[in-house]
Amino acid sequence: MRSSLARQLRPLFPGKHNMSEIKNHNKAYWTCQILGWGIYGLLNTVFLSAFQTITAQALGITVFGSVQLLLWTHLLRTIFKKRYWVTLPLWKLFIRVLIADLIIAIISQSIQIFGYLYIDDTLTIEQFRWKLYGLQILNTNFILWIWSLLYVVFHMFDITKRGEREKWELQTAVKEAELMALKAQINPHFLFNSLNNIRALVIENPARARDMISKLSELFRYALQVSNTRSVLLKEELAMVKNYLQLEATQLEDRLRYRFDIAPETRQVEIPPMTVQTLVENAIRHGIAQHPDGGEISIRTTLQQTAMVVCIVNTGQMKNNATPDGIGLQNTRERLRLLFGNTAQLTVENTSQNQVCAKFQVPLTGQQK
Repeated sequence: MRSSLARQLRPLFPGKHNMSEIKNHNKAYWTCQILGWGIYGLLNTVFLSAFQTITAQALGITVFGSVQLLLWTHLLRTIFKKRYWVTLPLWKLFIRVLIADLIIAIISQSIQIFGYLYIDDTLTIEQFRWKLYGLQILNTNFILWIWSLLYVVFHMFDITKRGEREKWELQTAVKEAELMALKAQINPHFLFNSLNNIRALVIENPARARDMISKLSELFRYALQVSNTRSVLLKEELAMVKNYLQLEATQLEDRLRYRFDIAPETRQVEIPPMTVQTLVENAIRHGIAQHPDGGEISIRTTLQQTAMVVCIVNTGQMKNNATPDGIGLQNTRERLRLLFGNTAQLTVENTSQNQVCAKFQVPLTGQQK
């Protein structure tokens, strides 16, 4: 049970390092980096062209500056990730970004000076305009602030979105786990009786024994097929219930009578698997089997405007101190709630002096209305 549960829940938790997600993030990051700093270099070139003729040397310096900033911001991103800066309190993050951006601005502009001196051999360090150098540092620092702000905002948004997704995945996984746990508790109580009856019939009536084996096989095949299914069509559930009743009739013989009154339009409505079977089994165990003369089970379905109603009426009477909340009914009620929320209802009550009605309703989906 535990290994089966783990196998089914594993797809819901791909882990922190989902390779596909990481590749998509990296692709988006490099696209933004190259495009952003490319536009930055282009704007710088346009700005310079308004004041001077663009030479190959000036163009080279501009391109070099853009490539520098691309590499420096990539280093800054690495620091953000390695040091988990995004998870820090805002004031600590602000101080670190302020210092890091200023250091990068100073270093990058210092490298830029040496680039100028290397490209233009007529320019000496004494001729360099140091006020312009200071302005360039402030300008670069401002650009790095903008980059850092965009990076932090993007990651705050990404963390929030990822947290919402993981919360939803966790809720889904919990629901799946609850459903599987509830299904695991719903086992056919008549199994050993059926096997004993088949064993007795093998000699007395081999043909009937084969028929019972076939019905029992179909019943368990259905139970296995729906064990990992959230919902089934009503018609599929009713086919299984007929097999179940025929097997019980072998044990109870004439003491068990049953009939179906199924509205055709309800056959395609989805319900939790084993829901009707559980209520029918409950009706036999606590109703029909308790009467020496047995009784009748009636299964009726009706379609209302926004819901389908299923009624299982059986001969019997709930005692005044009896509770309609046995384990099977609790499980059924809980599975209805997990699948349909509070719009699904299940009630069990006396309808006359010798009849008990178990009734549940499920909301119709858009396609079923």
